[in-house]
Parts: sequence; structure tokens; C-alpha cells
Amino acid sequence: MAIIGVYIAMSVVLCLAVAQEPNPKGDQTALLTKLVALEARLQETNNTLQSLQNKYNRRATLTKPYPNPHGEDHLTVPYLERDGWEMVFRASAGNGQTVYEAWTKGTGTSTTKPLDMARSYTTHFREANLDHSWTSLKIKHVKFALYKDNIETAYIIFNGVGSTITSWFDKTKILESSWSDLTPSATFNFFSVIGADDGRVLRRFFINQKYAGCAGDVGHFAVVEEKGVCAMDKHVRYPQFVYSDMNSADVWERSQFEHADYLAIYVHV
Repeated sequence: MAIIGVYIAMSVVLCLAVAQEPNPKGDQTALLTKLVALEARLQETNNTLQSLQNKYNRRATLTKPYPNPHGEDHLTVPYLERDGWEMVFRASAGNGQTVYEAWTKGTGTSTTKPLDMARSYTTHFREANLDHSWTSLKIKHVKFALYKDNIETAYIIFNGVGSTITSWFDKTKILESSWSDLTPSATFNFFSVIGADDGRVLRRFFINQKYAGCAGDVGHFAVVEEKGVCAMDKHVRYPQFVYSDMNSADVWERSQFEHADYLAIYVHV
């Protein structure tokens, strides 16, 4: 609607400009020439504005979380696997199990794929023998997604070609993201599966822009495996999937970050 409004306003301005130009001899040919030129300028303007509108629409579609297509029903895994995606891992917040060991080694995981995204504290799911089969799958893309209250709230799609079970999670491989500032050219002090493990904090799948003391730390996402020194690390149950609920990184200490129910990883071959 905004684009249409701009187009109409510019049309009026250009028409008034032509109407106010002096034409003492009533030269109809000259007036017709000016009107033809005006039409061409308006068409060019319209094409430019339409191009901007298309770019905006694509961006809005990219950043909008998937709605629940089933009303009050829970998101089903078959629905989430549409268009050739396959869920190979799902971690449950607050179930007391390590996510890092579950993802990299399959420790304590179930090989039974969940049916839907109904909230539970079930064992983490991991595809059988995933660490051995990853390279043979000829993976093209990897999707990292978060779910809260039966809605996909954030995601990142990576280039998975030639990757290992951990190397795909790298800023240089980012293709799309629901966070607008999460791009290959952005600066991060952490962007890895192993994350931060220094005896003070234990944050896996850690995406962070900068450290400036707890009060100045800025980031996007972390799997918090155990209690640490900052507010983002202090919870009743672990693990916790904390993430910026903005369209960009946020200051962790504001405690405005959200907690996801699930973390899921998909592959596209």
C-alpha cells in the first residue's frame, strides 16, 4: 500500500508540473510529446517502486516465523519436513541432558523420530549413526530452527556442501536467517557448535557478537548447558535454549531473551 501511495503522489506531482509549463501558442504536438514523456517517466518510476516492493515482500516472508498451520493442533514433523527437508536432530529444553554430546556423539539420544512439536521433556532425538553417515548423505543445506509454543520462532539455513557434523555451523555458510543482521559479513566472537566452555560458562551452538562483561554481552543464541556467571546462564532447569526475540542481536543482560522449547536440525539433500 505504501508503494502505491508513493506512485500516486509522484504521478500527481509530474502531471501538475506539465500543466503549469507555459504553452502560449497552444502547441498540441508539443503537449502530446510532453505527455508521452511523462508516461514513460511514470512507468519507469512504477517499475522501480515495484522492484523495491518485491524485495520488501521477499524479506518479510523470510523473517516471518512459520505459523501453526493446524490451528490449535501441534505442528507435525511431517509438515516441517515438507519440501525435501529431513529432521535429523531435536533437542528438548529442560530435560537434564547435554545437547553437545547428544549432537556430536549421540549420547543418551533416542533414534525414534518425534511425531509433533507438542511440548515435552523427552530425550533428545538423533538420527541413527548420523556422525558416520553425514558425509555420505551429500547434504546441500542444513537448517537450524527454534520452536516455542508450537511456533517456529527463529531459523538459519546454511550451505551444507562438503561439511562435517560440526563445520556447517559457521557464519561463512549462512544462506538465510530470520535475524536480519546474521550474515556472513557480520562480526562474531563466537559462532560454533562447541561454543564457550571456560569453567565460568558452558554455552553450545553459541552465536555471539561481543563480550563486554555480562552487562555488555551481545548475541543471538546459545544452548546453556549449566549454571554460569551471567543472567543468561542462570535457570532452574537445563539445558536452556536462549535467543534474541528481536530481528537482530540483543544485549543478554537485559533478560529480554526468549527460551525455546525445542532446537531442531534438518538436512536437505
